Amino acid sequence: MQATENLVSAYQLGFGEGWLLSGSYTVTRGRSAEMLALAMYEAMLAEVRQHLSSPLVEEYSIEQLLIIASMIQAETQNVGEMRLISSVIHNRLANGEPLGIDATTRYELDDWVNPIPTSALESKTPYNTRRRVGLPPTGICSPSKEAVHAAFFPQQSEYFYYLHGLDKQIHFARTYEEHKENIKAFRQAP
Repeated sequence: MQATENLVSAYQLGFGEGWLLSGSYTVTRGRSAEMLALAMYEAMLAEVRQHLSSPLVEEYSIEQLLIIASMIQAETQNVGEMRLISSVIHNRLANGEPLGIDATTRYELDDWVNPIPTSALESKTPYNTRRRVGLPPTGICSPSKEAVHAAFFPQQSEYFYYLHGLDKQIHFARTYEEHKENIKAFRQAP
């Protein structure tokens, strides 16, 4: 943790989560935590350079796109769903709608297991994307290469909603009415 804080300070990043590329790294006895954090940061910079052709770099800062990548990563480990989740995020941002991503609230609570308390979902904190329009102030995890790609190159879709069903699948919807149908079909126990 201290190594990440040192890196953030040295490179004036503002935040660490999102700037460190997740993946496999070789750790040897002589390799310090600072060296590992630097390797993860440099890997992220190399990954970002590969995505600078995205038209979204004209609309969003690199920091904002990495925040989006971190939210995508927190929402799914399924690479096949990442670009669709990205499209929902970008569609909602373009419409000025709250993102409604509970992973950001979980990050703020530092609780990824228990149900989110109603009071947390109703609070107007910077990480409550149900209540607040726009992105949270920082990334919420270290994204993978696939999540970074999805943030820079979302799949084109008309989706504005998704939910994690009891069937362990993500179900997408174009309208709130479709979303409510998905809630009935995939969130309620049989």
